[in-house]
Amino acid sequence: MQWNFFGENDHQSGAKRYEDELFNNTDRMIDVKRIRRTRRNYLMDAINFKTNNADIVHATFQMLAPLKIIKHPKKFVLTVHDIIPTIYFTAKEKIKTMWYLTEYAIPKADKIITDSGFTKNELIDHLNVDEDKIHVVPLGVDDKYRPLNKDECKQRFNLDPNKKYILIVSSNEPWKNMELANDIIDTTGDYTFIKIGYGQNSTNPGVINLGYIDEIDMPYLYNACDLFLHTSLYEGFGLPVLEAMACGCPVISSNSASLPEIVKGSGILLDADNVDSQERFMDNIYMVLEQDDLRKRMIENGLKRSKEFSWNGNAKETIEVYNKLMD
Repeated sequence: MQWNFFGENDHQSGAKRYEDELFNNTDRMIDVKRIRRTRRNYLMDAINFKTNNADIVHATFQMLAPLKIIKHPKKFVLTVHDIIPTIYFTAKEKIKTMWYLTEYAIPKADKIITDSGFTKNELIDHLNVDEDKIHVVPLGVDDKYRPLNKDECKQRFNLDPNKKYILIVSSNEPWKNMELANDIIDTTGDYTFIKIGYGQNSTNPGVINLGYIDEIDMPYLYNACDLFLHTSLYEGFGLPVLEAMACGCPVISSNSASLPEIVKGSGILLDADNVDSQERFMDNIYMVLEQDDLRKRMIENGLKRSKEFSWNGNAKETIEVYNKLMD
């Protein structure tokens, strides 16, 4: 039984994509059912979740951790993508989001799945979770994220085929470090930036604000752009980075949190919280966009690296965790 945090009609996100891909792929291999949240009232949703005498219940998002102590499943697996509230939330925000209860419940799971070794270490260091409970199972990337004709993709978004575009996929949450991205935008006049994601739009005339983009259009957008810029300071995985590489879009990213695990030599990693970060990012942006040999090498390395991740592999490794719990 898989308990999903996101409803069927919720906007796509990395965590929702994980829930959908995990179910679709595990359902091909084992007998698995799923229950999605239907409301946004946590207590009412808790009533909706049923164990149905399942051998294993897998809650696929960290905010579902309290269901372990509310519903008492026989064997409980929990996916923790990140513990951002522990690091960034105020006490008031933790109370409002029930994060204190979540922190209490996470260590009580029988098995915990994380997307990265970084998140595994965060659980051990900050929540004192038993290391033996934690299994790192990387996310995947769908086959639709692949190189496509760049000119046709630019035309799809009414972009100038003779201009170079830098893509930023980010919300305005503090850990996304949009302050650095905006500083880079304000001082880089040679290229046009495209910003998608929730949060405030950039007022810089050199930015095209597209807001929310449907997932079906994302492979085309990655292919339409010439560089992917990611200045985030905290990521449990960083799925857009992987998707960009799979589409042949070179990546310049911060070297924070889980991102070095994902990029792993196939892109450029830089400190994003130093006094000279802006200058170093700008220097590397110019270098990648103006040096054809470097850009081609990054594209090749990114494509090669992205092929190491698949949703089918994610499902197989998840089932291995189920089997270990049943042994």
